[in-house]
Amino acid sequence: MQMSGEDYKLEDIQDLKAKLIQAQERKEQAIAQMRELELSQKKGELIPATEATEAVLKILTPLRRLLDALPKLVAPHANPNNSHVAERAIRQVLDEHVFGEMQKILSEQETTNVL
Repeated sequence: MQMSGEDYKLEDIQDLKAKLIQAQERKEQAIAQMRELELSQKKGELIPATEATEAVLKILTPLRRLLDALPKLVAPHANPNNSHVAERAIRQVLDEHVFGEMQKILSEQETTNVL
């Protein structure tokens, strides 16, 4: 078949038609997703990321302060004979496991937001 001075095989035309249909399907899916997001936003089901971040920080900031104070509060009960050793041990566990895990989650979240 010849179009605009070019020769095309039937296979080429069928391939182009299939690619066009796939592109149209992707476009329709994207439009549908956008409309769903817009509807969710209008219903109040979505909040801006800045608001979510502020809410999380509002909760985590006092929690962090409480966890920072925990070793000094618990150490005398954990080891009355040597509370300094207990305090260091508790602080090390908090740093490695609790705060380390929190930092890992925050780093993963930042990486996800960048992508």
